[in-house]
Amino acid sequence: MSELELGITSALAKPQPAKRKSLPAGSAIQILQLHSGPKTRASRNLKLNNQVLRDLVSKVGDYPIAVIVIAGPGRKGKSFMLTYIVRYLQALERTDDGNAGDWMDNDNPDVVMKGKGFTFRNGMARTTDGIWMWSRPFIIKKSKAESPLAVLVMDTEGCFDPYTNEQEQSSIIGLSLLLSSCFIYNDTGLINENTINTLAQFMQYGQIASQSFEGKTFQRLMFLIRDWNTTNEHGAAGGQGFIRRFLASKHGMSEQAARNRQLIQDNFEDYDAYLMPLPGKKVVSEEFTGSIGEMKPEFRNHVERFAVNLVADVAPKRRYA
Repeated sequence: MSELELGITSALAKPQPAKRKSLPAGSAIQILQLHSGPKTRASRNLKLNNQVLRDLVSKVGDYPIAVIVIAGPGRKGKSFMLTYIVRYLQALERTDDGNAGDWMDNDNPDVVMKGKGFTFRNGMARTTDGIWMWSRPFIIKKSKAESPLAVLVMDTEGCFDPYTNEQEQSSIIGLSLLLSSCFIYNDTGLINENTINTLAQFMQYGQIASQSFEGKTFQRLMFLIRDWNTTNEHGAAGGQGFIRRFLASKHGMSEQAARNRQLIQDNFEDYDAYLMPLPGKKVVSEEFTGSIGEMKPEFRNHVERFAVNLVADVAPKRRYA
């Protein structure tokens, strides 16, 4: 087990406290960097920021931990979506009954979100490098009856860009899979065979890296499919039907395709999808500030629903055997 895994999972066996802590707002911090060696074409070395990680884990206290991770191709809006998940978690922390109210602040639609979460921007340049986490856990209660839960939020650099090779991608995504209790794979349009094949490769890396799980290797997989316009059905209901059909083995399917689908079903406790509609022209412009007023109403509503539904189903990171 890696030092990163040990650091995050060290708090799993502790008992739950009676009261929640009050923590500062926090910010995005880098916990894993990729450093180039003397040979620029060689794979970069992964360097863990031990002190930052220790400080982060020390804030968890005695709470059970859930880890939300987002990954996928670059320039597809991962950091933007994670910023709104952070916004929802911040609002949820202020309640004791799991009702965050109007957490998107619909009465003030021009609130700028750039600089208030994970860094995001439109354009071709890469934004996220390595692995970043929010600098503190969110201590939430999903309902009045439930015990508090510490939620860690993790962002990863985009894969399939000119700057990251296959080995680096496998290392980042495989490690993220191992650490997550909810793994969001963010992409646009239809899921294709390349996506499933790549995810299967990442899963195999994760399986090799750890042989000590109870039950299935991974917990929850969520396909967040952006810019969905193949059908008029969006959201969780449309996603559930789509992913069940897509991952089903069919007559005439290649052996590799059938094997990859079976690999997902055999190694995840739960898998689902959410179909996100087109966001509107202002969201994809370079001037986008992240405010809800710049989003198409349908897209804004689904951003809200996705964050709420995702957190409602998030579970503590399972203990290692």
